[in-house]
Amino acid sequence: MIDINYIMGLLDWNNDIAQQSLGIELAKNIECLNAFLQPGVPYGKKVWDNCALIISERSDTILSPYLMDLMRWLQDLNWPGAMCIMERLHKYDFDSSFDFALKESLRTAKMLKDYIWLYNLSMIIKDYDVRYIINLFLGDAYTESNNQIINNYKTSINLPTLAKDTKTNNMYMWQFCADILFSKSDCDLEPHILSLLEWLQDLDFPGCIRIFERLKLFNNKDLLAFAIKNSMESAKALNNSVWIENLTDLNNYLNNNS
Repeated sequence: MIDINYIMGLLDWNNDIAQQSLGIELAKNIECLNAFLQPGVPYGKKVWDNCALIISERSDTILSPYLMDLMRWLQDLNWPGAMCIMERLHKYDFDSSFDFALKESLRTAKMLKDYIWLYNLSMIIKDYDVRYIINLFLGDAYTESNNQIINNYKTSINLPTLAKDTKTNNMYMWQFCADILFSKSDCDLEPHILSLLEWLQDLDFPGCIRIFERLKLFNNKDLLAFAIKNSMESAKALNNSVWIENLTDLNNYLNNNS
């Protein structure tokens, strides 16, 4: 049996390529992956790149027990191997174990107020159901058991609810929620077009510019024009001059690019 310490010594990025390649090859015979999960002293970050490569070559079935550990690797994308782990998680077939690990990682990141980690996890979320983002931003009251509530919100965020508590860090998370919404199709966004237009109430809202840019790409110009008209009435009723100005700018863009 090959000693794990010998393998770890070969994985050091200071070694020549031949030694590192030998270490990666020998690691294929190691069934337990714990040794390759961001090992500490005496190896440290100098072996993390190769450890990530070793892990990334394993099947979903083998990686399943280690999913939460892999998601913790995404706390800082500057860490060696982090992008390799990110790419591997993108290829993972969604199942109940991935579902659990992702939700628990999101919950932990939110509790720790680790917004860099939350943002990094969002790059995984955007490939899956939007309910994760809805649960994350609207709070623990909106759990998976509240299917009707989740279905009602789907791809939108209840801005007025969040805006009531601007002293919290919720608004910080709007930016990467906007990034996720930006990637959604027109078909996904159409039922929530009025909610997206509400985002334009203040350009200082995180994600507002991103939403504005997404609306400019909207193909159903007639629907968008109708929604802008309705939102304009609301903005005038509220005497919200900033919102009126932003809606006018969007409407002018549509008219000039129709």
